[in-house]
Amino acid sequence: MAKIKRRSVSVQAEKQMLTGMIVSDRFLREVQNILRMELLQVPYVRVVVQWCLDYWQKYEAAPQRHIQDLYNSYKRSATFDEETLDQVGEFLACISDEYDATNFNVDYLLDTTEDLMRSRNLKNLADDINAALLNENLLEAEGALSSHEHIALPKTLGIQPFTDMEAVRNAFEEAAKPLFKLPGALGEMINDSLVRGGFLGIQAPEKRGKSFYLIELAVLAFRARCNVAFFGMGDMSEEELTRRLGIRAYGKSDRRKYCGKFIVPVMDCTKNQTQTCDKPKCPKQDAIGESNDELPDLEDIDDWTPCTACRGTPAYRPTHWWVWEDVGTEPLTWRQAYKAMKSSTRRTHGKQFRIACYPNSTMNFHDIETQLSVWETMEGFVPDMIVVDYADIMAPEPIQHEGFRHNENERWKQGRALAQKKHALVILATQSDTGSYDTETQTLKNFSEDKRKYGHVTGMISLNQTPDEREMGIMRLAWLLAREEGQSRRQVRVLQSLRQGRPFLGSYWRPPQKAKEAAKGTKPIPK
Repeated sequence: MAKIKRRSVSVQAEKQMLTGMIVSDRFLREVQNILRMELLQVPYVRVVVQWCLDYWQKYEAAPQRHIQDLYNSYKRSATFDEETLDQVGEFLACISDEYDATNFNVDYLLDTTEDLMRSRNLKNLADDINAALLNENLLEAEGALSSHEHIALPKTLGIQPFTDMEAVRNAFEEAAKPLFKLPGALGEMINDSLVRGGFLGIQAPEKRGKSFYLIELAVLAFRARCNVAFFGMGDMSEEELTRRLGIRAYGKSDRRKYCGKFIVPVMDCTKNQTQTCDKPKCPKQDAIGESNDELPDLEDIDDWTPCTACRGTPAYRPTHWWVWEDVGTEPLTWRQAYKAMKSSTRRTHGKQFRIACYPNSTMNFHDIETQLSVWETMEGFVPDMIVVDYADIMAPEPIQHEGFRHNENERWKQGRALAQKKHALVILATQSDTGSYDTETQTLKNFSEDKRKYGHVTGMISLNQTPDEREMGIMRLAWLLAREEGQSRRQVRVLQSLRQGRPFLGSYWRPPQKAKEAAKGTKPIPK
């Protein structure tokens, strides 16, 4: 049985490598530094690898969909092998959805391929040495050792950035590619941080909406054709998390008290509300003044027509208004949720969204890494984005220190290490301190447990909301700090409808004077 397992792992590793050679120009270019045909054990893999290498020599590109043409050419050849043909056909059918993959995890696959080649090369060396020693031929054993070839990627041995063109090229190309993008002002704020190897935190008081934002980012990443692994650390069960995903997909709650008719914030233009716009498409109505800070009388909501005709142009001055939403009085059913969720995955091209939830204080980052390794080994699942909800209720890491704060610091160090090892974007949530309850906008002083967590993240986002803003369906997001951003007073107002599971309906930059007032640090929440 153990041999069957090793064989399965071997086949899976070679199939992942072959997929990379077919779909990724960069992977095919760089893997040739470590690829050794004699170390490949699966016959049909060797055949297709050679196709890819020949294609590269001619076009300097990965074959992608042209792999089907190479397959058809092989079928027409006089020397094709029937068994190999069938195996190649089955393999190509499995990866057809990945031909257009835009979020292929090149760095991680290069690392795993390097490990595969090195381990097999060392095993062959060990076999040769052992065989020579059994025959008491010391010269042959020493000869095998002296002639051994060390297989390694150039970056494994270190780089010379002033002369290594490939290293500079990769650094600039990869840094410019967010895994997915958000629209509007929120996208302007965080898109540059949604990259491989990023380690982002979301900080807020309890029950402020951290899980909603983690789910939202995870779903948007999945719909952008990223593999997503979502780990619940005890805040929600798999059933609760699945219900939230269904509610978000359909836009209606599974609880009757949250159904019916209610108001939802929508985008509008300040020039429309002040009637200072001369565009023909702008509705002609009595000016109401800016609506940023309080709800209007509910009976007046229908009397106003929001306008976004100039959205995306310099003339547009974004603000918000509200409209009535009527989802009916009957709660969401599982059939409606499943249909909506299924429909939302039509263009994900074979990518996966995986959920794993555990009891409070039973999982740490070491356990997460183990679970990811199991998924990769058994099923070939490699995440582009890893979500953890949330850090403060995780189990301690295996490396223990004296003092709770030092162990808390170790947790965040291991989270950062996971992002680097897996070449994935890791996002997690953390609680702020009790001082944030009565503060309109969090500052760096509102950390909980250990401030060193700020040093390990590539960015920490704060969720800020007064009771009035909660009633209006408005959340303010700001960077507490971010790599290459530093600290910023700029805040994004995000429109939301949490009873529909949707924390992001639109966004715009908060007016500068209001943001400056709130960013003074300890301004109390208005009573």
